[in-house]
Amino acid sequence: MKWFLPAAKDEEQAIQVYQSIKDIVKSTDDRRIRRITYLENRVGRTRVAKVGKICVAEVGEIFPLNGEIVLAIFHGGSLYYVCTQNRLGGFIVGDHEVSSFEDFDAE
Repeated sequence: MKWFLPAAKDEEQAIQVYQSIKDIVKSTDDRRIRRITYLENRVGRTRVAKVGKICVAEVGEIFPLNGEIVLAIFHGGSLYYVCTQNRLGGFIVGDHEVSSFEDFDAE
């Protein structure tokens, strides 16, 4: 699938907003991640997902932990950052929790 940023009016705005979010999470990884599947295993991180539940975060889809659209997913160090409209700093998911990931098509 071709990369996109939900709600961006055009590609220029998408690139600008994406870079701004990337700067917030301080990611240096150039991958554009489309989706991650992970095991929710932290007590108290959320009231929605239960410990041991398999969760999916996908750009353009509703994120179950806060009910908002996922704008971008970044990777940095040993962490993934799932960024939504009101949580631009991202929900943090450790590499060890992720069972699979999918990047957008290379341009």
